[in-house]
Amino acid sequence: MHEHHGRRWAGLFAALLIALLVGLGTAPAAQAHNVLVSSSPEDGSTPAQAPDQIELTFNATVGSGGNGITVTGPDGQKYEEGEVHVDGEKASIALRTPQQAGEFLVNYRIISADGHPIEGEIAYTLTPDAVPAADPTPDAPSSSPDQGGAVGGSDAGEPAAQPTNPLAATGPVAAVVAGIAVVALVVVLLIRIRRPGGPGRGPGGQDGEGRGER
Repeated sequence: MHEHHGRRWAGLFAALLIALLVGLGTAPAAQAHNVLVSSSPEDGSTPAQAPDQIELTFNATVGSGGNGITVTGPDGQKYEEGEVHVDGEKASIALRTPQQAGEFLVNYRIISADGHPIEGEIAYTLTPDAVPAADPTPDAPSSSPDQGGAVGGSDAGEPAAQPTNPLAATGPVAAVVAGIAVVALVVVLLIRIRRPGGPGRGPGGQDGEGRGER
């Protein structure tokens, strides 16, 4: 009888031991959420030049589907471009060229190996020297030819220069003055001819004739 009870307790002990070992073996797997190991750029870093992508490396394989990475610049704009690319423990996304210097905030939501999503954020800062110069806008039409044309057009539109010869400049005026002088002279002559003591009659002609008749 004692032997029977001993075998019973031994069986129960073995079952509990097996259950414990199974529990210990499966618990880590059930709670094995991915952990961010490193990133490029690194969290809190100041890259010498603007990165063209964000790459996050985790301690376990990243699940497929449902992954997201966003990058917000100091101007409030989003700079991620395209879809998240997963390669084993790494998740990455391309970036477009930044518009200004400042702090860039990276937010991620990754599916862990156990199927549970994890979220987190990192940040990096770009100095003005790290931000590429903005592409020059298309050159506006040069103002030089236009200005030259305007000058030429202005010259062409201006009245012809007056002759430098003063006689030529006063010709019309001189002709008018001469005409007035001629008219005045004719009027004076007519007045003198019509006066009683005009030419052809002596100063005392009438008196002399009267005296002779007497």
